[in-house]
Amino acid sequence: MKIEMNKLMVKRLQGKSIEEWIEKYPLARRLKTLLKSGLIEVDGKVFLSAFSKTRGHSAYEDQTGSEMFVNKFHIDNPGKKMSSGYYLQQGLLFAFSLKDLLIKQFPGTSFKIIVNTDEGEDSFPDVCNVGFHKVRPGEFWLKPDLEGYKINGLLVITT
Repeated sequence: MKIEMNKLMVKRLQGKSIEEWIEKYPLARRLKTLLKSGLIEVDGKVFLSAFSKTRGHSAYEDQTGSEMFVNKFHIDNPGKKMSSGYYLQQGLLFAFSLKDLLIKQFPGTSFKIIVNTDEGEDSFPDVCNVGFHKVRPGEFWLKPDLEGYKINGLLVITT
């Protein structure tokens, strides 16, 4: 396993380790439900089963784009105000729980799990997204230089 972060994500973690963030709260019920729904592989692409019905609606031509289109989602609770950092904590906890599930269900297959925060001037202060895709030759979701993302805090787990 490899973990990469850009400076914006390091700043967002406020000097705390990933373990400190993950241990703060248990995983929210709706996120547990997503994990319990499991994973499904269709035509070489892996999806969260709960999202698999939307897999045919991707406008991306490559498999990586199709997976991210379906598997990327917001960690939030509309209408409910949570403490600062809660959604990032839930995103991190979900990402590491997903990592374990992917390794268990697809041993020997490499995946990238991406945790993304929006740090722009007009962003919401506590937005977090998580998505994942298989690692494939010649297909990429992110640019190799994570520092090139000037308004996104990024943490990438590669299994």
